[in-house]
Amino acid sequence: MSGGTLFAGALGASTAAADSTEHPNRITFDGGEDWVKSTYEFRVSGSVAEFDDGATVEWNDSMSEDSASGTVHRNADTYRFSGSLMHIDIDGPATVSVEYGDDPVPVTTPTPLPSGRPASRPMDRTRRT
Repeated sequence: MSGGTLFAGALGASTAAADSTEHPNRITFDGGEDWVKSTYEFRVSGSVAEFDDGATVEWNDSMSEDSASGTVHRNADTYRFSGSLMHIDIDGPATVSVEYGDDPVPVTTPTPLPSGRPASRPMDRTRRT
């Protein structure tokens, strides 16, 4: 992918265990009302599961044990996950929100460089308790 890449090695950790608490964290890619398609991929240190409450994961989205990728426009894709967010790559205008349990952690795409290419940089946010 050629979008904004964020690395989140120590962004946070899971805090519970069992059923929906097996995947206590959430990540949402929101395409908003824009017709412009955004592509995304992410990887976690734990495992990924489909979020079953509201936002959709569709035919053009895919999941493996520890990662997911897809496209979003005029809708939202939400996943649950355990562990820490290790890598995220977004190409397009979609917004991203990450929640560790009930603790939202803002994630934004990097500012484009003058060449038009997005800057890649490590995430500097850690979960605050």
